[in-house]
Amino acid sequence: MMKPASKAPSKSRRFEYDRMTAEQFRAALAQLDMTPLYFARITGKNRRKVQYWYDGEEDIPHEVLLICSLLTLPGAKDLASTVTNSVIRFHAEEGDDV
Repeated sequence: MMKPASKAPSKSRRFEYDRMTAEQFRAALAQLDMTPLYFARITGKNRRKVQYWYDGEEDIPHEVLLICSLLTLPGAKDLASTVTNSVIRFHAEEGDDV
């Protein structure tokens, strides 16, 4: 399971979270054998936003840590891909690696 190590807490209305760092996000994607584009696709996130997180250009929301942790569970990555493939109606990217 991923462990946040950032010093800049993320604030919501009721909770304060330690943020996942870009380095941790890159490591999580490597552990999951995922590219930023694949992560964007299965989570429904904007691919540019995911790339900003990956490059350390924007703070990473708490749910990304949660998603990365859950995807390490046996069969979770395949299930996420199956569910996503069943609901995608349009995909504008040509030649992506998913």
